[in-house]
Amino acid sequence: HAIEAYVSNMASDYTDGLAEKAVELVFKNLRDAYNNGDNKEAREHMHNASTIAGMAFTLPKTTSSHACSFPLTNMLHIPHGEACGLTLDYFARINADAQNGRIHEFAKKLGFKDMYEMADAIYDLKKEIGLRTDLKEYHLTDEQIQDLVDGSTHPNLYNNPVEITKEMLQEMYQSMR
Repeated sequence: HAIEAYVSNMASDYTDGLAEKAVELVFKNLRDAYNNGDNKEAREHMHNASTIAGMAFTLPKTTSSHACSFPLTNMLHIPHGEACGLTLDYFARINADAQNGRIHEFAKKLGFKDMYEMADAIYDLKKEIGLRTDLKEYHLTDEQIQDLVDGSTHPNLYNNPVEITKEMLQEMYQSMR
């Protein structure tokens, strides 16, 4: 939610700080909260990150990862949060150079060299905590891939700083196959 809020075409000064804080809390606490469920401090920080991220995207709305999450959840029954995360690093790379470097500055504020390095960290974090990084287990047919592409053409795509085409969606889903 927070990364999409920051890159949204409707992001603002009001929402940027919230997005930054939420992402900072996630990178600092998700591993600990996941690996040690008794770590109440890490869990509290993750609760705060979730709430702050919700506040961050209320005005600017979400973008491409959410557009893709809907068919992933509806068709493949992937939980919503995991479905959003599945494509997050992919779209972070696509959006990295948009908005005159603003997205790279966001990543730098969070301690990364640039958004590409942050996208790598997102991918690594997903692997570390056992989230999906592909769709291989589903043995998707060409028709199912096309259904995912068609289902991903949701209005949230209009909030994305880079125009996401059906061809781009097709390429993404094919690469996850």
